[in-house]
Amino acid sequence: MPNEIFIIKDRCTGCSSCVKVCPTHCISMTDRKEEGVRWKKLAVIDVDKCVFCNACVVDCDKLFDKTLAKGIKDPDFFHAIVMHKEESAAVNIDTTAYKGVWCYAEQRHGKLVPTIFELLNVGGQMAKDLGEEVSAVLIGHKVAQHAQTIIEHGADKVYVLDHPVFEHFVDEAYAAAMKDLIVAEKPNKLLMPASIIGRSFASRVAIMAQTGITADATEFAINAKTRMMHATRPSFGGNLMATILCEKHRPEMATVRPMSFAQTPRQAGRAGKIVNVPVDPAKWNIRTKFVEYKAEAKEQIDITSAEKIVTGGRGLGNPAGFKLIEEFANSIGAAVG
Repeated sequence: MPNEIFIIKDRCTGCSSCVKVCPTHCISMTDRKEEGVRWKKLAVIDVDKCVFCNACVVDCDKLFDKTLAKGIKDPDFFHAIVMHKEESAAVNIDTTAYKGVWCYAEQRHGKLVPTIFELLNVGGQMAKDLGEEVSAVLIGHKVAQHAQTIIEHGADKVYVLDHPVFEHFVDEAYAAAMKDLIVAEKPNKLLMPASIIGRSFASRVAIMAQTGITADATEFAINAKTRMMHATRPSFGGNLMATILCEKHRPEMATVRPMSFAQTPRQAGRAGKIVNVPVDPAKWNIRTKFVEYKAEAKEQIDITSAEKIVTGGRGLGNPAGFKLIEEFANSIGAAVG
């Protein structure tokens, strides 16, 4: 029996809660055309886009449970989404169709974040072990000038997605662009920084690409026999190191904890390929709207990528004491933590 999901119309209240939790934006609300209906709106699922993650079912069932908790016996609404999943079977993926190690090149307001050079270090080693190319993906607006810098730091190829829609970070737009590129190019591995931005949309990309992801990895290795990535991350406060595999899906994804690897050195004049990827935002259902960006009053070094951090405690006496810390940090080019 193939996967199946549908709405029980008589139980759907049109509350739109399921729309908000759907990671692939496959649920929308429509007006009911029948007269005398109890609820004005009805949820509609685009089955072609659905990945059967069960998020909407769980959400609707929670609303039913909350209704019961309020003392309403046997409510005839909520519990409105029904999903049947086929029996788990061996997933047959032609892994030979997936080639290359990708690294996401993060930029903030047009400035390249140096975490890409750390990713190129570990990604480049994996690419060498696999005998494949290491590439970078650069998404933003007016950022194409960074492509050569990324090549000079070790990338064989840079995919550039430069469009006004990417001027400010909106995870829906960035994730949709990355997913489309993955489907078109079929990378073998994908590394992203475990930064605020990287964490914000890496998991969304994994769901949309129907693959797995390891978060906050600090060690990587390639199994010579299986050619699979072994991503290791600390757990339970660092008391346990867990090595995670993604056996049945591609690309194998991981977010990399900043400052876990050295940056690749720059080789001026190094040659590589720059691929300008066409962008068509009209085909994406982007519901998030960027409103405003307010820069910090003082430009400070990002603590997540800082090599030196100056911090203070109770001995400073009061907040004014941090001025001394800030002055010292500025004098040595350090971040304040």
